[in-house]
Amino acid sequence: MSFFANGRIEPVTLYLTDAKNNLLGLAVDSLTGGIRVSDERLDPPLNPIIPDRVRLLLKANQQGGAGASQRGLVPNQ
Repeated sequence: MSFFANGRIEPVTLYLTDAKNNLLGLAVDSLTGGIRVSDERLDPPLNPIIPDRVRLLLKANQQGGAGASQRGLVPNQ
């Protein structure tokens, strides 16, 4: 499982079993962080269609934020 600096993670599905072979499936959505829980196998999530207005928010910021210096430590004065 990989975590990224922008707060997102790779899509992941975990399966846990106990000594009686009971199954617990956990699926984490990479976009929302939502978790699905099931007592049976989970289908792999379909790739959601991301609207263009949201896609802009998911891109990495190359400038370090509004008013930040090149180092990103002190705002411009």
